[in-house]
Amino acid sequence: MVFTLIILLLIIIFMAFFIGLNIGEVCNIWFFKHFENLPVSVLVLVSFAAGIVVSLVFFMIFKLKKASMQNEAEKIEAQKVKDDKKREKTERKLKKLKEKKGENQSPATQVSSEVTEVTDK
Repeated sequence: MVFTLIILLLIIIFMAFFIGLNIGEVCNIWFFKHFENLPVSVLVLVSFAAGIVVSLVFFMIFKLKKASMQNEAEKIEAQKVKDDKKREKTERKLKKLKEKKGENQSPATQVSSEVTEVTDK
Protein backbone atom coordinates (compact mmCIF):
# COMPACT_ATOMS: atom_id res chain seq x y z
CA MET A 1 0.00 0.00 0.00
CA VAL A 2 2.80 2.40 0.89
CA PHE A 3 4.66 1.39 -2.26
CA THR A 4 1.60 2.26 -4.37
CA LEU A 5 1.34 5.65 -2.69
CA ILE A 6 5.01 6.39 -3.41
CA ILE A 7 4.58 5.42 -7.08
CA LEU A 8 1.49 7.62 -7.36
CA LEU A 9 3.34 10.58 -5.85
CA LEU A 10 6.26 10.08 -8.26
CA ILE A 11 3.88 10.04 -11.21
CA ILE A 12 2.20 13.25 -10.03
CA ILE A 13 5.59 14.96 -9.53
CA PHE A 14 6.70 13.85 -13.02
CA MET A 15 3.49 15.18 -14.56
CA ALA A 16 3.89 18.51 -12.73
CA PHE A 17 7.46 18.91 -14.05
CA PHE A 18 6.40 17.91 -17.56
CA ILE A 19 3.54 20.41 -17.61
CA GLY A 20 5.69 23.14 -16.04
CA LEU A 21 8.54 22.74 -18.52
CA ASN A 22 6.28 22.51 -21.58
CA ILE A 23 3.67 25.13 -20.69
CA GLY A 24 4.93 27.47 -23.40
CA GLU A 25 5.17 24.82 -26.13
CA VAL A 26 2.20 24.83 -28.51
CA CYS A 27 1.24 22.86 -31.58
CA ASN A 28 -1.45 22.68 -34.23
CA ILE A 29 -3.48 19.51 -34.71
CA TRP A 30 -6.37 18.39 -36.83
CA PHE A 31 -8.99 16.09 -35.28
CA PHE A 32 -12.03 16.57 -37.51
CA LYS A 33 -11.43 20.26 -36.88
CA HIS A 34 -8.29 22.36 -36.97
CA PHE A 35 -7.02 23.32 -33.49
CA GLU A 36 -4.34 26.01 -33.37
CA ASN A 37 -1.91 26.89 -30.57
CA LEU A 38 -2.85 23.94 -28.39
CA PRO A 39 -0.45 23.42 -25.45
CA VAL A 40 1.50 20.17 -25.70
CA SER A 41 0.79 19.28 -22.07
CA VAL A 42 -2.98 19.52 -22.67
CA LEU A 43 -2.66 17.38 -25.77
CA VAL A 44 -0.72 14.71 -23.84
CA LEU A 45 -3.24 14.67 -20.99
CA VAL A 46 -6.22 14.45 -23.36
CA SER A 47 -4.64 11.63 -25.36
CA PHE A 48 -3.81 9.77 -22.14
CA ALA A 49 -7.40 10.11 -20.90
CA ALA A 50 -8.77 8.97 -24.28
CA GLY A 51 -6.52 5.90 -24.12
CA ILE A 52 -7.84 5.03 -20.67
CA VAL A 53 -11.47 5.37 -21.82
CA VAL A 54 -10.92 3.19 -24.91
CA SER A 55 -9.07 0.56 -22.85
CA LEU A 56 -11.89 0.43 -20.30
CA VAL A 57 -14.49 -0.02 -23.05
CA PHE A 58 -12.60 -2.97 -24.55
CA PHE A 59 -12.00 -4.44 -21.10
CA MET A 60 -15.70 -4.28 -20.26
CA ILE A 61 -16.67 -5.87 -23.59
CA PHE A 62 -14.20 -8.69 -22.95
CA LYS A 63 -15.51 -9.19 -19.41
CA LEU A 64 -19.14 -9.34 -20.57
CA LYS A 65 -18.28 -11.74 -23.37
CA LYS A 66 -16.37 -14.00 -21.00
CA ALA A 67 -19.23 -13.94 -18.48
CA SER A 68 -21.79 -14.87 -21.14
CA MET A 69 -19.58 -17.75 -22.33
CA GLN A 70 -19.24 -18.99 -18.76
CA ASN A 71 -23.02 -18.80 -18.21
CA GLU A 72 -23.60 -20.72 -21.42
CA ALA A 73 -21.16 -23.44 -20.34
CA GLU A 74 -22.92 -23.71 -16.96
CA LYS A 75 -26.31 -24.06 -18.68
CA ILE A 76 -24.97 -26.81 -20.94
CA GLU A 77 -23.51 -28.65 -17.93
CA ALA A 78 -26.80 -28.34 -16.03
CA GLN A 79 -28.72 -29.69 -19.03
CA LYS A 80 -26.27 -32.59 -19.27
CA VAL A 81 -26.82 -33.48 -15.61
CA LYS A 82 -30.58 -33.22 -16.06
CA ASP A 83 -30.46 -35.52 -19.12
CA ASP A 84 -28.33 -38.05 -17.20
CA LYS A 85 -30.84 -38.09 -14.34
CA LYS A 86 -33.74 -38.61 -16.77
CA ARG A 87 -31.89 -41.46 -18.47
CA GLU A 88 -31.13 -43.14 -15.14
CA LYS A 89 -34.76 -42.79 -14.04
CA THR A 90 -35.98 -44.30 -17.31
CA GLU A 91 -33.52 -47.18 -16.98
CA ARG A 92 -34.74 -47.88 -13.42
CA LYS A 93 -38.36 -47.89 -14.58
CA LEU A 94 -37.49 -50.22 -17.46
CA LYS A 95 -35.68 -52.56 -15.10
CA LYS A 96 -38.63 -52.61 -12.69
CA LEU A 97 -41.01 -53.36 -15.58
CA LYS A 98 -38.80 -56.23 -16.72
CA GLU A 99 -38.66 -57.59 -13.16
CA LYS A 100 -42.45 -57.33 -12.84
CA LYS A 101 -42.89 -59.02 -16.18
CA GLY A 102 -40.58 -61.81 -15.06
CA GLU A 103 -42.57 -62.35 -11.83
CA ASN A 104 -45.88 -62.59 -13.68
CA GLN A 105 -44.64 -65.22 -16.13
CA SER A 106 -44.81 -68.96 -15.52
CA PRO A 107 -41.49 -70.83 -15.08
CA ALA A 108 -41.72 -72.31 -18.59
CA THR A 109 -42.21 -68.85 -20.13
CA GLN A 110 -39.28 -67.50 -18.14
CA VAL A 111 -37.02 -70.24 -19.47
CA SER A 112 -38.11 -69.59 -23.05
CA SER A 113 -37.58 -65.84 -22.67
CA GLU A 114 -34.11 -66.47 -21.20
CA VAL A 115 -33.27 -68.73 -24.14
CA THR A 116 -34.45 -66.02 -26.52
CA GLU A 117 -32.28 -63.44 -24.75
CA VAL A 118 -29.21 -65.71 -24.91
CA THR A 119 -29.71 -66.42 -28.61
CA ASP A 120 -30.22 -62.70 -29.33
CA LYS A 121 -26.89 -61.83 -27.76
